Amino acid sequence: MPKTKEEMPDSKIRSLRHKVVNGIPKPAKWFVGGVAGLALICEPPKGEANIGPRYWVLFYSINGKREEKFLGSYPSISSANAKVLSRDVRLQLAQGDDPRELDRQQAKEIKIREGLLTPFKVASKKWHDVQIARPNVSTQDYQKRYRAIKKYIFPILGDRPISEIGTKEVLHALETIWQKMPPTAWKIQGALKQIFDRAEVDGIYDG
Repeated sequence: MPKTKEEMPDSKIRSLRHKVVNGIPKPAKWFVGGVAGLALICEPPKGEANIGPRYWVLFYSINGKREEKFLGSYPSISSANAKVLSRDVRLQLAQGDDPRELDRQQAKEIKIREGLLTPFKVASKKWHDVQIARPNVSTQDYQKRYRAIKKYIFPILGDRPISEIGTKEVLHALETIWQKMPPTAWKIQGALKQIFDRAEVDGIYDG
């Protein structure tokens, strides 16, 4: 466990700035105490600004490797808030958790809540339902396209979040179909474009 410095008063923290070494402005790392490894990073000012960007970082070690966690900008995040956040991270470490992995899980949960991890097969079904509900359309044609997508594309991309599917994956999924059944591949390709366009409109695919 790293040694905790004596807690720096807020009046001192407010005065912290970057360093100047041999006349050259340099970023400064100021450990403020209160929580082991908590530091305020002060960058040199840019342009006509008098004070450069300042932000909180917690330095810690896990599995013998030094890591750091960004906690937010100062003074938007006060020293008191930075210490609360730092103690939460220290508690995670004490419980054997990896803060980086917890952050990744949280980000994934947020994406799920926002619909950004909608599986391709779900987006495809929504496209199908929207299309066949439109007046004056060939329902059978869309149903045939959807059945083809289920047969040939779902085994490859069905469970993949549509927001994470790239062009190369789509081309790979179509490659065998193009070689064996060009007419079918042509129809599937057109339907795939519509599915991704629909997903972009729905906000579950960012193009």
